[in-house]
Amino acid sequence: MENRRQRNAFWAAVLFWVVVALIAAVVSFSYIGWLGVGLLGLIGLLVSIRLDLHGGHAVPDTGQGTTAVGLYAKQLEEQTRSSPDQKLADKERRAERSKLLYLINTVCMCLIIFGFYMFIRFQL
Repeated sequence: MENRRQRNAFWAAVLFWVVVALIAAVVSFSYIGWLGVGLLGLIGLLVSIRLDLHGGHAVPDTGQGTTAVGLYAKQLEEQTRSSPDQKLADKERRAERSKLLYLINTVCMCLIIFGFYMFIRFQL
């Protein structure tokens, strides 16, 4: 039952962010034109790829110094020491995150292609 609630909450959050992205696309179109739609898709794609590359772990940053790198190493150690049930749950979470990131990447690529095509076609 709780897994179903989590899944429903997850998809509600996805729907919320899709609506927010569409509103942001309309606002950026009204101020910048089609270039704004393409740039919004590019920004979304860059954020999505960064999340995909690090797989939900903390992202080590050079500005944070050794603290972030230590946190990243600690997360990887905990992942290797986890029980088989925990590894299975992590695999399911990664699969769910992969589905979401695929959806986000697809929407962002459509925004990039459509926005820059319309910019070149009608605003240049």
